[in-house]
Amino acid sequence: MKMLIISDIHGNLETLYRVAQKHNDVEGVIFLGDGFSEIERFSQKYPHWQVHTVCGNCDYPEQFPTERVLTLGNHKIFFTHGHSYGVKSGTKALIQRAKEEGAGVVLFGHTHSPLHMKQDGVLLFNPGTLSFANPHYGILTEQDGELVLESLSANL
Repeated sequence: MKMLIISDIHGNLETLYRVAQKHNDVEGVIFLGDGFSEIERFSQKYPHWQVHTVCGNCDYPEQFPTERVLTLGNHKIFFTHGHSYGVKSGTKALIQRAKEEGAGVVLFGHTHSPLHMKQDGVLLFNPGTLSFANPHYGILTEQDGELVLESLSANL
């Protein structure tokens, strides 16, 4: 299984389409918020990809959650935009919530900066933003029961 992890599109649909074309072998997308209208248009163009979505602080469709749990193989992944957990000031609350959900992996956005580290037994991953001068995104791959996360530059 291979999935795109994207966050904070902020209107940059063109970069999202370029990333999708580069990774046409993915099975789906995990969208971490801030660019909900863009991800809806993206979903119409790529209806064969499963899109897992949470809303960010700049999104307004109340029918979608601000956090979710996804199970891939034997791995529970907690994902959220991050604004509700104060991630610009630290990850303690985010890690605590992931543990409450039984998740060993947390995906989040909001800070616009890529992050890939393990803290207090939880793997934290922020793909960065698709907008601004240095756009980034993530790839999640599940191989032989192991999750591999990587952050990639979207300056294609």
